[in-house]
Amino acid sequence: NVRQRLLESGLALFSKQGYKATTLAQILREVGISKPFFYTFFASKEELVLSILIYQQTVLRKMLEKDMGRKG
Repeated sequence: NVRQRLLESGLALFSKQGYKATTLAQILREVGISKPFFYTFFASKEELVLSILIYQQTVLRKMLEKDMGRKG
């Protein structure tokens, strides 16, 4: 799914290069979509970052719940 790929590619590039050094064009090139298509998912680069943070919070919570469940 394109939205998921945007989140994952954005996370990877932001983690590697930082927010300011990562351009929207780099993310779009990585995912293989156009800028107008990007805007069907997110209103801006900033909104993408917020969505990545929410996505990561969910992933972390699931990992913790799984780990806590194994320990009783």
